[in-house]
Amino acid sequence: MTKAKVIPGKKVVTGPAYLVMEDVPIYFLGIPEGFFPISSGPKSGLLMPTYGEEYTKGFFLRDLGYYFTFGDKADLALRGGIYTLGSWEAKAASNYVKRYKYSGNLNFDYSSVRVGEKGEPDYIKQNNVLLKWTHQQDPKANPGSTFSASVNFATSGFGRYSASSINDILATQTNSTISYSKNWAGTPFSLSANMAVSQNSSTEKIDITLPNIVFNVSRFKPFARKEAVGKERWYEKITMSYTAKMTNRVNTKESEVFSKETLHNMSNGIEHTLPVSASFNLFNYINVSPSFNYTERWFVKRVEQRYNPATGRAETLDPEYGFWRLYNYNASLSATTTLYGMYETRKRTRKLQAVRHTITPTVGFSYAPDFRDLKYGFWRTVQTDSLGNHKLYSPYSGVNAFSVPSASESASMNFSLNQTLEMKVLSKRDTSGVRKVKIIDELALSSSYNFLADSMGLSNIGVSFRSSLIKNFGIKLGVTLDPYRVTPDGRRYNKLFFPGRVTSTGWSFNYTFQSSENRTTPALNDITTQDPLYANPFIDPYGRMDPALRRQHMAGSYYDFSIPWNLGVGYNINYSVQYGNYPPKGYKSIVDQSIQLNGSFNITPKTGISVSTGYSFRDRDFTLTSINISRDLHCWQMSFSWIPFGAHRSWSFYIGVKASSLSDLKYDKSQSMYDNLY
Repeated sequence: MTKAKVIPGKKVVTGPAYLVMEDVPIYFLGIPEGFFPISSGPKSGLLMPTYGEEYTKGFFLRDLGYYFTFGDKADLALRGGIYTLGSWEAKAASNYVKRYKYSGNLNFDYSSVRVGEKGEPDYIKQNNVLLKWTHQQDPKANPGSTFSASVNFATSGFGRYSASSINDILATQTNSTISYSKNWAGTPFSLSANMAVSQNSSTEKIDITLPNIVFNVSRFKPFARKEAVGKERWYEKITMSYTAKMTNRVNTKESEVFSKETLHNMSNGIEHTLPVSASFNLFNYINVSPSFNYTERWFVKRVEQRYNPATGRAETLDPEYGFWRLYNYNASLSATTTLYGMYETRKRTRKLQAVRHTITPTVGFSYAPDFRDLKYGFWRTVQTDSLGNHKLYSPYSGVNAFSVPSASESASMNFSLNQTLEMKVLSKRDTSGVRKVKIIDELALSSSYNFLADSMGLSNIGVSFRSSLIKNFGIKLGVTLDPYRVTPDGRRYNKLFFPGRVTSTGWSFNYTFQSSENRTTPALNDITTQDPLYANPFIDPYGRMDPALRRQHMAGSYYDFSIPWNLGVGYNINYSVQYGNYPPKGYKSIVDQSIQLNGSFNITPKTGISVSTGYSFRDRDFTLTSINISRDLHCWQMSFSWIPFGAHRSWSFYIGVKASSLSDLKYDKSQSMYDNLY
């Protein structure tokens, strides 16, 4: 600045000013005069727009608006945008906070999209809505009760035609919840209620749960003495709990939410669960745990089926309303213990000091009756054709919120074996002089056997392995083995063989290479000016990042110049077998493998490049690939982002001042990613 007047805490008025980059004056990038408010705290004022061009929507002027502040407790930002080919948008956002009480933000976007010429096959006329609301209650505000909200609702076309970030485009599934919970201090009682909406923008299906109420009695000992004397008696170890759940939900389409058909298709019910369990110590080493579970469901709707001789098939009747009670129960018994194997050297100078092997075997037995038996009345038979064939069906299935007991009678034994292996080695880095190293984080094997099965009672055997012995390196393996042989056409038959046939397996490896950390922190990361209403200075008033702010945030926060370089490599492979009419073996093998790469390195001490990519061998194509270049210009910052190919290919360039109070002093140029969607 050639001349300036500073009024502390209020404003800065300048005369002619020009840009200086790396001590090189650039006179033609200057301003004749300037006025910059520097008062602390948020202030009401005009929100500057951005301009540019999108191929499908034309030239645009968007995000022009006004920012209102209501003290230090709330604010409101109103923005709008217009496109030369007929589209327009309006946005409203508010943040609010009351210290020691609650905080949250509310965002509402409405856009009217017009693409193409009217009468043409590619013409699009669509109105889209986005509603986001988050609310958090301070735990100290009202002990014993909490209220929270996380609403993220958008019409199906918003992500495709009106979204302003990659995350909004890729997010086909959105979820919203509003919940309330209450517990009574000194008692085992608690109550929670919530509503939830799950929306899939690609299929336009919505799953609504309204309401979902749960009353819970936490685990207690019904036979415990009020004043215990001596050892705890065996019956005092019996514990039980109780849960009652009432729910009402419906699956529908976005266009049919408020129709009568949606109300007609709602499924509801009340479910009671009563688990009873105990834990005893046998021979001081074996932990034995018996349990009994009882579940009862109350339904108010059922749909019967009747055979129609005129049509020769079973037909579904109209729903019948009333009150019906269904129940089921099961019992189980499990036993587990832990075995240790230890090797410890006598010489304290050896690098390897000790090795410990831990094995945890578990054996369990369970029994459940067949509630599909007609004597219970939960399932019925109906004639299906004129030949006298019948089928089994439940009049309560598919029309109520809870499932109908359907498991066949079973008496099974399940078993598992978990192992870990770790060692102690001498280490100068540890204050104790000894460091623990895990060789095997987990090696597990599990299966079960059904004693009531006609044949092939042994289930598939699962084996998993996980280790992170080497620093920055992780490995996970999983294998499923079928213990029975198959015929040439892919049918299993009752003949065991060892070790079994691999039906599926998954392997994953990842390793991170990283240079030593540079303790000096460049000026790029020294961003301290922040609006108290926002968690991040680069988040816009709508709780999202617009393209320019996203690049600022990437350059200023995500890129760490203190690490000269780092490289992460990941590899995943999954193998499975699918049986059917696949000559000549009767099955086919399916292999899915992919590789992921991400890393960054500094070209100069203040210039860095970060790259993220991957390759799917099944699709024979690269995954989402991005290249980002960041440059620290001391008080300024510069970044270039590029997605070179794919549906979201785009590029953007940004240079601007770091300080949020001067965020409008910038140059921004980009190619929109939305031009590739039509």
